[in-house]
Amino acid sequence: MQLLLKEQVENSQVISEQWLTELVKKIQALGIRVMVLGWEFEYFSDNGQTYITKTSLELLDAATYPVPMHDIMDKRLNRPAPVVDSIFLNLEAQKVPKKDLKAQAGLQRSEILSLKTGYGFIKSPPNNVFFHFSELMNGDSRNLHIGDKVSFRIEKNEQGNEIAKEVNLID
Repeated sequence: MQLLLKEQVENSQVISEQWLTELVKKIQALGIRVMVLGWEFEYFSDNGQTYITKTSLELLDAATYPVPMHDIMDKRLNRPAPVVDSIFLNLEAQKVPKKDLKAQAGLQRSEILSLKTGYGFIKSPPNNVFFHFSELMNGDSRNLHIGDKVSFRIEKNEQGNEIAKEVNLID
């Protein structure tokens, strides 16, 4: 969607609410859920005229997850807002406490040795162990760093090679 919007902007075309609504409907027809963050705000032109910008109700109705940010931000007043908080990934809550790791049999602990696109290697003498990012049980692969402490299970793949499964970031 960002590419389509970028193309429209680069070609100096106006992006209408109707165009965005149709785009959202097409994306959803592919089975992809769409979140629309809507804002209503007031601003003043250089000559003092007041303008109000509102998100189209048709666009909000077309979205799987319509989020009226102006309402949430105005009403929040230092209170928790689950809709806002759930947008962001809480990595601290997903880390496995050290004491829980010891209780889980068969887990090994080590650190990430190297990272590539979609996979990495964990230090595990005598040979380093391959892991695919899909095996990361907590956290986001974009936040992995060389030297991060991890727990994992070693299993054999179809070729008989040892690989890391159920990889978890730890404190």
